[in-house]
Amino acid sequence: MHLSSFRAFGCMALLGLGGGIAVAQSTTTPGQPGWFPFTISTQDASPSPIDLSALNEKPAGASGILKVDGEWLVDGKGRKVRLFGTNFCGTACFPPEELAPQIAAHLAKNGVNVVRLHHMDNDWGKGSSIIGDNEATTLNEQNLARMDKLAAELIAHGIYLNINLHVSRTYPGTPKGAPSYSKGLDHYHRPFIAQFQAFAKTLLNHVNPHTGRAYKDEPGVAVIEMNNENSILLNPWWTASLPEPFKGELQGMFLKYLKGQYKDTAALQTAWGVNDGSTGPELIKNGSFTDGAKEWFVEATNGAQATAKAAGDGAVRWTSTAIGSVPWSLQFYQVGLNLDEKASYRVTFKARSQDKSTISVIAMNSAAPWAQLGLSENVTLTPEWEEYHLDFAPHSVLPDGKNRVGFGLLNKITTVELKDIRLHTVPNGFLKPDQTLEAGTIPIPERSANVAVRRDFIAFLADLEIEHALEMKKFIREEIGAKQMITHSQLLFGGIAGARREFAVSDLVDTHGYWHHPSFPRKSWDMNDWYVNNVSQVVEKSGGTLAEIAMQRPVGKPYSLSEYDVPAPNDYAAETFPLLSAMASVQDWSAVYHFAFKHNTPYDSDRITSFFDLPGHPAKQAMMPIAALVYRKGLITPFSRGSTLKLGKGPILDYAGEKAGDVWGSWRPVWDKVGKSGAIAWTERVGMQLSEDNAWELTPFVGMLRKGGDTVKVNWVAEGKNAELSVVDRKAVVFSGTLGSGKQELGAISVALENDSPASNVTLMAAALDDKSLADSKRIWLAVVSRAENVGMGWDANRTTVGTKWGKGPAEVLGVKAVVGLPDGGKWKVQALDAKGNPQQEVPTEGGSFKLSPDQKTVWWLLTRQ
Repeated sequence: MHLSSFRAFGCMALLGLGGGIAVAQSTTTPGQPGWFPFTISTQDASPSPIDLSALNEKPAGASGILKVDGEWLVDGKGRKVRLFGTNFCGTACFPPEELAPQIAAHLAKNGVNVVRLHHMDNDWGKGSSIIGDNEATTLNEQNLARMDKLAAELIAHGIYLNINLHVSRTYPGTPKGAPSYSKGLDHYHRPFIAQFQAFAKTLLNHVNPHTGRAYKDEPGVAVIEMNNENSILLNPWWTASLPEPFKGELQGMFLKYLKGQYKDTAALQTAWGVNDGSTGPELIKNGSFTDGAKEWFVEATNGAQATAKAAGDGAVRWTSTAIGSVPWSLQFYQVGLNLDEKASYRVTFKARSQDKSTISVIAMNSAAPWAQLGLSENVTLTPEWEEYHLDFAPHSVLPDGKNRVGFGLLNKITTVELKDIRLHTVPNGFLKPDQTLEAGTIPIPERSANVAVRRDFIAFLADLEIEHALEMKKFIREEIGAKQMITHSQLLFGGIAGARREFAVSDLVDTHGYWHHPSFPRKSWDMNDWYVNNVSQVVEKSGGTLAEIAMQRPVGKPYSLSEYDVPAPNDYAAETFPLLSAMASVQDWSAVYHFAFKHNTPYDSDRITSFFDLPGHPAKQAMMPIAALVYRKGLITPFSRGSTLKLGKGPILDYAGEKAGDVWGSWRPVWDKVGKSGAIAWTERVGMQLSEDNAWELTPFVGMLRKGGDTVKVNWVAEGKNAELSVVDRKAVVFSGTLGSGKQELGAISVALENDSPASNVTLMAAALDDKSLADSKRIWLAVVSRAENVGMGWDANRTTVGTKWGKGPAEVLGVKAVVGLPDGGKWKVQALDAKGNPQQEVPTEGGSFKLSPDQKTVWWLLTRQ
């Protein structure tokens, strides 16, 4: 996962960076009463009553290579297969060979049956990559040997592989300022394409000495992913500033495309308009600050402090003295702007900063929904006065002047001076008189181009991506001879046009999503300066990231989520696997992966070490295996009804053109148009039917539906401190939220919080281990977690960051005091399990119930009917 090329705030909806009201959560910390260590070792593969390794057919691929059957994955015998997995990143793909059997056995015990080998091609440092030379015609011998051993052990333990070909390699010759890892350029620049092909050929033709098979022939390889998070549509406008030969190559391809769309220059001028050089009246009031800061608003929120005062010489001095808790805490803007979506505008200003601060320049609504209008740029200032101008063609404009233009300090303590701020219309027509099809002088457009120009450019890039992806898929399938399923990239990269691309190209459609991905307000991946929005997904009334992921799905092919996480530190991280398992089950997805198992070795840890790595995070580790059981065994059944949004190519391109390519979060608006929000993903099957016409309508679900009525019941209350979500089926239960004072009925079991419980916010899963209903089962696995954190974690006052103060191990879990009601009938034996899943003590039962207590020092219980 890499976010360095994302536009400011542009990915908030898809990565779950939005707001929310915190669910009630204890403020006690490790070392206080109610906390206890629960360390799950990645070296543990010992037998236990909750060992899930028997779920895996061994070796992986024993019944043939996995293939697509409609919206399902099936093995060589036609049996439906669901993949539950994790990601190994960077040097974690190359462990010392003696560790490979151990880690493979541990993963199998925990229900994992697929591992995504990710960032193998990284250029993070000497010896960190599997690539042996710049041209990728050789492989690093030590890392290859280690990967071969890991792959062989994973396959032997029934764990499939997902091999990623291009993730984090920067191709030699990539120009400065291009997106990370040459992304986008590798869709058309032939030398980069040749390097991709060379690496794919070298790796996939390599014969693993432990299996005796080349990876292209290995039935234990489930998926070959060509490009991670790669789309030229991610931000199409950077292409206008490319150096040669990259710009000339793309411009030539665009010209060829336009000649296929328009008869001659006259036809193109009719569509795009001609730039006559005229400008409109001034729209900014008091832009020279002759009347102090009148007409301007100084906003300092979320704890921030700032002032703006006249500085003489027609300037205003804007000084911040305290930062806030979010990147947009410090802003300076003017409201009351009546903008026209059919016009183009230019913002001009002079600025200076003695400490060379970077400021943001933003046009947005001044009322709900607070949408950006097509201008969101960062500008780095100098100590001397310099003039800047930024053009934009607005979208999402509100009537009655409810729009604003302004600046942001990116939440930094600094002083910036501004003067001569102006805003006026510029010609909406794009073509200059000397720019013609016949002369081949049509330029690559910028973001400020009008809607018609933007639509044509995005349509060109969308077709270019599909053509490139199909070419690479054909190369891997036919020239290399790989037999496995192939995916191109993730659908959200490119917005809905990306979904169209992946449905056209990939054998199964893949995506990524994070609930409250860490945000870096000033410098990408600055580990001293970051924050998370520390709230539960249950409180998000639109359904949160998981609902957004459900809405993205194109029906008709298997659906895969190869990266998902609730990054640490988060008080609600215990929700990660239970909610993922529940949503993937009711929506009948084919593959889900946590991000990530580890980014390096050694694998083992007794504390939470980073945003994503799993070892050492007991709240996540404890819920992973039971979630795997529920999902893989289908203990929660899919909904038997649903809705499909039919969306044609025309509206997709219209939407992208109108929004200037800013299509992050675009699924919610297109669903809103037909009167549906993401919340429906918790009540019925959802998906999109992508067509080549102009459709934009809601229809009954057109994918594969389970026959018969629903057995699963979902109860969801997204109401602040009382928020809760329960997913109850005959064989399994998921609950997350606040347990009130009364009894919570969860099908065959119930839970009632005790008054002196250290925690009231609880995530719970219960699953039958004998494939019977909970009411009839003789063996039930119960997992209950509140939250976990390291000892001495250095939280700020808002509990949104720990900076570099991650604390020490062992990480501790906050216990829960509650009464659990057992299924009716028979006598029950309740055993508290240790971190290996083995009984450590018997818990007394009384009157058909038993008590959970932190004194039992566990989050797992085995319930056995005598």
